[in-house]
Parts: sequence; structure tokens; C-alpha cells
Amino acid sequence: MSDTLRFDWEWLAYPELPAEEAVTFADLSIRLNDKAMTRLYDVAAKTERDNLFAAAYPLAQFLAENWWRIRWEPAPASLSNAGPQWRLAHNIAAAGAGYVWPNITFHGDGERMFMHVGPHTSESSAVQFVSEGNGVLDAAMFEAEADRFMEGVLARLQACGHPDTELEQLWRAVQAERSSNEDCERRRLEAMAGFDPDEAPEAMLDELLQLEQRLGVSAIRELAAASRANTLDHVRTLEEALCARGLRYQVPDTSRMRIEWPAPPWRRAVEVAKAARQAWGLNNGPLDNTQLAAIVDLPREQLDSSAPEAVPYSASLRGGEEGDRLVFRTGHRHGRRFAIGRLMGDAFYSPGEGGALAAATDARTGRQKFQRAFAQELLCPFEALSDFLNLGQDWDACDDITPPNEDRIEEAAEYFDVSPVLVQSTLVNHNVLPRDVLEITDAA
Repeated sequence: MSDTLRFDWEWLAYPELPAEEAVTFADLSIRLNDKAMTRLYDVAAKTERDNLFAAAYPLAQFLAENWWRIRWEPAPASLSNAGPQWRLAHNIAAAGAGYVWPNITFHGDGERMFMHVGPHTSESSAVQFVSEGNGVLDAAMFEAEADRFMEGVLARLQACGHPDTELEQLWRAVQAERSSNEDCERRRLEAMAGFDPDEAPEAMLDELLQLEQRLGVSAIRELAAASRANTLDHVRTLEEALCARGLRYQVPDTSRMRIEWPAPPWRRAVEVAKAARQAWGLNNGPLDNTQLAAIVDLPREQLDSSAPEAVPYSASLRGGEEGDRLVFRTGHRHGRRFAIGRLMGDAFYSPGEGGALAAATDARTGRQKFQRAFAQELLCPFEALSDFLNLGQDWDACDDITPPNEDRIEEAAEYFDVSPVLVQSTLVNHNVLPRDVLEITDAA
């Protein structure tokens, strides 16, 4: 179930400000599930309140200027390490105009929107924001609420005699682009690649749009999200490697294993992987290389460790003159098993989509989340992992279960023929281990 977002405002009088700010000065709040994410401590008054006093105009302008990136650009691997340019486009603290704004970040994964709220305090600031929280928002709901706020601000400007502001022109242009399939796709690609509107090279966007027609819309979007300014080079490298040196394999039939219910990508992926294992006659235990190779009609030895391809990502190309092909970016057997699992999962993400190219990238899009979760459940089913680690059937209802230590995780990884990180990730996703375990592993 998704969280709810709401902008609330009451107009106030503050005539000393510039015109657009004066007429949109307001008592503002932003709420997540009816809890104020704008709660602050007023230093002068020595009191806390849920709302801030500020002009809505600069906040609306920030949302309009960054709408495409907020809606479509995924988060980096770690929000704490997000670069300044990403933060300037996603965190409303950058709205500026002389006001202190809360530390609220919005970003999407293509399917859903995410909201992250942290405290924003400074000894020199007149107000200190104290709220913290995280939300997962339905994308359509986010769009509708952003639209409602924007139209409210524009209506106020119109009513106060300011009908043709820069904000009005900017927002109407955004709306026109959203209603045009061609313009929308162009802006979406631009945003996923990390560019502000009109900042991406025209030639790059033109060629990416052409490649979508040949290699598939979703593949080019995914590569744009991962490769950013290097997208064209990476697409060319992958296509050349796949056509010249790609290993022949066969994508399994996905037509009967689509899960149609509104759940996060990883939950759908787990259910699809369970259905796939059942359809392929696999038991609930480890999946060895002989079985895995047979499913995709790939020589077994190709799943053993060997020299990797000089490509940015493991990828597959379907429907070529010589059949389906794939390349591995990694040479290690565990990496190869995980990569083939992810590429199999990609075929299940949207059966019948018809895209030729698929890539297993490090982007945090819904499609990549689905790939990773499918591969995890295929190679290391949680139920079997739970049995191996003696977690018990009611582990999630017990507070006194001791999480498995590093040695047990290593033993489980050897048993399922996967990396220890995959085991840790599976346990984190099922709330057996805390999420910071993965952050510690990455830093080690």
C-alpha cells in the first residue's frame, strides 16, 4: 500500500516582498500520511509548529523547473553520496529565494515515487526543521498532488492580477510536453540521463530515440539511467559485442508467468521466480549450473569462471538473425549465475514487450530492482535459505531470533552457489538483517 502526500497552504499578506512572492506568501505544510514533514522549531519564538511561513512561488518554480528529473531520474546507489547536481534537482531545500526550506527529497524509479525527509538545522537559521521519514508514493498520486499545488499557486497569481508569470509559462510548457508522446519520451530520456531540460546534446537524444525503435524503448531508458552521458557509447559497445561475440542462448517462455497486481517490483519478482521454478520442475533447493544452463539452452561451461567481455554491463539481444545472444561483464561464476538470472528476470518484467536489448545495470529503476529480486529468488529461494539457516517458519513474528553470523552466511552462499552478498541481500530484503549490513559490506 502506498503512502500519501499532501501540500497544504493558507494565503497570508506580506506586501513588502516582490510581487509574485507577496501574493503567494503562505502558511505552508507538506504532509506524509497526514504527518507534517515541515515541522520546525522557531528559534525566536522558542516553539515548534507544523507549518513554515514562505512564498509558494519559489517552491512551485523549483518543482516546475525540475519536474522531469524528479519524476523520472532514479536515485544514485547511496543517497548519502548523491552529488550536488542531483541534490539540486531533487531536494526542495534548493528552492532558495531567501527562504529556509525543509530537507525533503523526491525521486522516482519509473514505477513509484520516493520521499525522504531529514532534519535541517543550522545554528544561524531562524528555523530548524525536525521531521524525519521515508515514503513510497504512487506515481499517479504524486503527479496529481503536484499538479494540484501548481494550479493552486497559478490560480492565486491570476486572482491577484499576475496572469502571465514566468512560472505560468514554464508550467504550461511542462504540461504540453507531458501530453505529447514524442516530447514526453524525449524529456524522460533526458532526465533519466541526468540532464536538465534542454541541456542534453540534441544529437544524442535524436540517436537514442532512433535506437529505441530498433532495440526497444525500455532498454534505451534503462541504459540512459545507468550510463548517463555515456549512453550512446555503451549502447554501441553492447550491440557490437553481442552481435560479434555473444553466446547463443534461449529466453524461456514467459507468456504464462506474469504477475498482475500492484506490488513493489521486488515482491512481484519473487512471486514470478517461484512460479518459474515450479513451471520448470525445480525443487526448492539449490539450482546447479547444469540445471540453469539447460533452462536457457546455454553450454554449461559458459557459467563457469572465465574471461569477461569488455562491456559496461551483462546484456542480451533477442531475435537476431542467429538467435538470442548474451554477453557477460563478469568472469566469476557467481557473477555469471546472477547475471543470467537477472536477464531471465528482465524477460518476465513485461512479457510481450518486444524489446530486443536487455541490460543488467546498477541503476535503481523498478526494472532493475525486479531483475535483482528475480535472480535472488531463483538462485537462492528465501524459504530454502530460511530452512538452511534454521530461521523457523515464524521467524518474522519473533523478536528473539539471533541473525546468522558471517560464517553461516558463507556456508549458505557455498550451499546455494551464490555470493555471500546475495545471501545478505536476500536476508535484508526479508528483514532478517538490518539494511546497514549491505552498506558496511560495500565499504569494507
